[in-house]
Amino acid sequence: MRTFSANASCYSHIDEPCKGRVLITGDVGSTQELEITGAIISGWKVGHGVSLALQEERFGLEVTAIRGYSEWWKKDYSDYYSSDAYMKVWALPFILTEPEEMDYLFNLVKEPLPASYNPFNMAKNMGKALRKVMPIAQKERPELLQKMDKMRLPFPEIIADVTRFSKPV
Repeated sequence: MRTFSANASCYSHIDEPCKGRVLITGDVGSTQELEITGAIISGWKVGHGVSLALQEERFGLEVTAIRGYSEWWKKDYSDYYSSDAYMKVWALPFILTEPEEMDYLFNLVKEPLPASYNPFNMAKNMGKALRKVMPIAQKERPELLQKMDKMRLPFPEIIADVTRFSKPV
């Protein structure tokens, strides 16, 4: 018996979802999962594009439907957000590596955060709350803010120490 493992380095999404007769959609082309709504919408869009392209081809027309899907993917997904900013949601534990540092910083936040059904709002709300307490941290623990300055780096550089044994694909 042999054991294998794999590492998926999802630093960024795929910008060009079509090449020749190969299409990608949904989670396959995203930085992370698109959640169920994004998966359904992108699956529907690519299915509609393929169906229309087959009809165009059948009637001897120029096949443009796939280009339409590709343009939609770029406009509504690829150009819509920054993969790097999205991945930085998970960067803080790679910067503040001591549990005590994380405890200190999060204990400065005293106000309750707004409730939300959107799982991505938590990072935004926590970021806003932490920005409000940064003057206190600067005064009491300036070394933490020096460490947090690494957040300005691209995500792959932030986690370079952890991923030095694996290469992005």
